[in-house]
Amino acid sequence: MNYPKIKGAEYAQRVQALRAKMAEAGVDLVVGFSNLLEIGIVRYYSGFAPVNESSAIVIPAEGETIVCSGQASYSF
Repeated sequence: MNYPKIKGAEYAQRVQALRAKMAEAGVDLVVGFSNLLEIGIVRYYSGFAPVNESSAIVIPAEGETIVCSGQASYSF
């Protein structure tokens, strides 16, 4: 099956759009959590899907976005 590939620039645009909304609302930091049953938030903003564990994404108003996960996903 051929799934569409999302380019890295698309993820950067998604983060920038979120940051624009954050600025409007006066929000300094967004933290998203994903688990085995709902991987959407981390995958939407980074393309990362954890393997057999939970993950999180930290998106500050400025600076680097951080994806957090455990050892099972280390090589990804």
